[in-house]
Amino acid sequence: MITPNQLTLFRVVIAFVSPVLLLLNRSLSCDLWVVFLFTIACITDWWDGYLARKQSMITGTGKIMDPIADKILILGLMTVFVKLGLYSFGWIFFILIREVSVTAIRLIRFRKGKAIPAEWAGKMKLGFQIASVYLTFFLLIFYDAHNGQDLSDSVMYFNLFHYLGIVLANIFTVLSGFLFFKRLNQQ
Repeated sequence: MITPNQLTLFRVVIAFVSPVLLLLNRSLSCDLWVVFLFTIACITDWWDGYLARKQSMITGTGKIMDPIADKILILGLMTVFVKLGLYSFGWIFFILIREVSVTAIRLIRFRKGKAIPAEWAGKMKLGFQIASVYLTFFLLIFYDAHNGQDLSDSVMYFNLFHYLGIVLANIFTVLSGFLFFKRLNQQ
């Protein structure tokens, strides 16, 4: 029987493998494989939560490992997008700061025996980050499918959605961080 924590660990493996594949092999087929792996990781994120609730296997370790796996997955790919020139570092700066600071606080609380589970704002934030990564993948696939040809008119639409995705991911990241720290101060 597969446990929720095993699914989370599998997602961590995908989170490390995916960026490495993108950096080592710049090709359309590699892009498609990484999108496939990313999709599997997203499915396991839903699946581990479903199993944990259905089988009453919610653990403190799972509450802390699950959001960390999400952060490794998203930040790993976004960092590669910076390296590939699809994002500027400024686009992921607030996401990086929010994710590192919230994770640090969660780990400190976890060591004290208190797990802080994800809430609705954090789940919304993750949804927008995932959408942003997919939109960036579409842009990357479009570029790689056309082997760098001048496609300035066509690429405009992909860039528009790509920019919209990262802007919304940042807005919801900052909002969820604000709500996290507000709730933390009320405890």
